[in-house]
Amino acid sequence: MEKLILNPSSGQGRGARLKTFIKREMNLRDDEIFLSKNREEIRGKAREMAEAGIDPVIVAGGDGGFNFALNGIIAASLNTRMGFIPLGMSNICALSSGIPKSARAAIELIKKKRTKSFSLARVETENLSQVFFNSLDFGYTSEISNRAETNRTLKLLLGKGSHALTAVFLFLFKNFPLIEVLVNGNTYRTTQVAVFNGPYLGGKFKLVDADPQDRQLEIALFKGKTKMQFILSILKVLMGRDGQKYFRIEKADSAEVYSQKPLALQLDGEPFAPVTHFKVSFHSKRMELIC
Repeated sequence: MEKLILNPSSGQGRGARLKTFIKREMNLRDDEIFLSKNREEIRGKAREMAEAGIDPVIVAGGDGGFNFALNGIIAASLNTRMGFIPLGMSNICALSSGIPKSARAAIELIKKKRTKSFSLARVETENLSQVFFNSLDFGYTSEISNRAETNRTLKLLLGKGSHALTAVFLFLFKNFPLIEVLVNGNTYRTTQVAVFNGPYLGGKFKLVDADPQDRQLEIALFKGKTKMQFILSILKVLMGRDGQKYFRIEKADSAEVYSQKPLALQLDGEPFAPVTHFKVSFHSKRMELIC
């Protein structure tokens, strides 16, 4: 039975390049490493391993691999621990949980098997029920990520630069629909919403200090009216300045979101199919993560 799930395409091929190193450092055979071809394979294999009694289930990949392995483990309805070796471009799930970005250091941490328990959030749409660990975003940022991540050629050639190029194109040529957010008994209208269980969005964008252990969501609603205001707010946050003044922050345990037109949904930095309506709340289970 496999003991490690490895995404060889993560980090622009970093997963493939580090396979031999990981195999040696973890003392694994080739038949104990599962090489995933897509994210649904990661979900299925993680569930299969958990149900077979493999504990911890160890995943080497990016944020998408983290999210889908997590969902597979949760679906097994067991208290299986998860280990993670970050090999992606942003690695926000590792950043939020204290896992080091170095593959060698992450492996050493896994060997020690010290575990923390984290709360999880869940999003529900008409066709999707998915757990996430760190964050959800919907609007400008999720559309940028969806288009950049699904254009595999552009992503392979430019890496993180694919998001910047996509952002320029969208801000020049696309107008975004209004989004209604129902939270804490109030209705807000915006063009961008982010829900934080942990502190980061994709690209290591930090707007709040959400703690993934405290079972409290922080919901950020963009207050500006124009694309230029949104760009300015993002730049200020990235430079460590007061970009929060452009956002209303609501603390809650659930929210419901509606959009005039379908927009991509992004969970833990991973894009999902466009939707017009979703609910977000806490999941009843917690994650046991080696970190």
